[in-house]
Amino acid sequence: MHKYKIALCIPTTESSDYIAVTLRKLTPEINLITEKTFQVTLVVCVNGINADLTADALASYQKKTLFDLIVLQSGSKGKNKAINAMVKYCKQYNYDILHFLDDDINVSAGSILANIRALIDSKDNTSIPTISGSNFYAKKHTFAYIAAQMPISKAIVQYFLQEVYMVPFSKNSDINLFLSGQSMCVWAEQCPTLPDDSSGIADDAFLSNYYALQNKPYEKASNIIKVESSIIYFYVPYSFEEWKSQQKRIMIGVERSFLYFHENYDYLQKLFMYRYSEFKKYRKNNRPISIKNRLLLIVFRHFQKIILKEAAKDFHSSTGVRWEQIKTCKPRVDVDL
Repeated sequence: MHKYKIALCIPTTESSDYIAVTLRKLTPEINLITEKTFQVTLVVCVNGINADLTADALASYQKKTLFDLIVLQSGSKGKNKAINAMVKYCKQYNYDILHFLDDDINVSAGSILANIRALIDSKDNTSIPTISGSNFYAKKHTFAYIAAQMPISKAIVQYFLQEVYMVPFSKNSDINLFLSGQSMCVWAEQCPTLPDDSSGIADDAFLSNYYALQNKPYEKASNIIKVESSIIYFYVPYSFEEWKSQQKRIMIGVERSFLYFHENYDYLQKLFMYRYSEFKKYRKNNRPISIKNRLLLIVFRHFQKIILKEAAKDFHSSTGVRWEQIKTCKPRVDVDL
C-alpha cells in the first residue's frame, strides 16, 4: 500500500504570540491523520520583519512535540510568496499531498483528514487536477467580550453589526462553490505557482479559478470538492472599520484573480455565482434563506456598495494589497470553537 507523504503547509507572518497555540490546537487533527497510509510533516513558512521571533516560537513548540516540523523563511511579507516557497520545497522533497492551513485556523474534528481522503478518493474518478477543502462558517464575539473593551452603548451596536457581517457565512445561509485558503488540499504535482503578491491576487481565489479552468471542457467544476463534513470557523470583526478594510482587501484580491484569467472572466464569474456577490450580474440564489437573513442582507448590501465604490478603483491599479497594508482580525486562538 502506498504511504502518502503529506505536508500541512502554513504560511505565517508576525505570529510569534499565537502560532504555537494554533499548532497545539492542530495536534488532535495531526493524530487523526497519522495513519498507516500517511506520513505527515508540518511545513511552516515565515516571512516579514519579525520573522525571527515567529521562528523562535516555532522552535519552542518543536521541542515539545514528536511531529516533524520544517520551518522555512522567505524574507519580505507576502502570503503568495510563502505558499510558493512551501510548494517548491514540497515538490523538491517529493510530497504527495499539500494541505494549506491559515496560521489562526480553527477546524472541526476530522476536517483535515476528510479533505485528504476526499482528494485521494477523487483520484479513482478523474485524472483532472483536483482540489478539496472545507466549508467556512463565521462566529461572532460574545457581547460580554465586546462590552469589556468599550462603552455599553457602542458595544450593543458592534454586537449587532456582527450579525450583518456573518450573513454570507452562517450555516443556514446560501451555499457557494469557492474554497477558502484557510483550509484546502491539493496534489503537490498539480499545484501551480501563485502570482506574485504585488499582483494583489488572493491565494484562494486564484486556486479556485485555476482548478475550475482545468475542468472547463465539462462546463462544471466537479473537480472542486467542498467536503460536507469538513468545517472551519472564523471570528468576524466587531469594528465596522476593520471589517470594511478586510472586505476591501478580499474584494480586490478576488476580483484581480478573475481579471488574471481575463479570457475566461465571464465564464468563471458565472461558475461561482452566488447570492452575496458584489456584482448584481453574478448573483444567484442557490437555496432559500431565513427571513432573518433576508433582513440582514438589506444592511449587508448597503455596506457592500460602500466598499465596492472604494475598492473598484484598485481593481486595475498597478499596486497590490500586501499583507502588512490591511489590519486583520485574528480569531482568539485560545477559545475553542
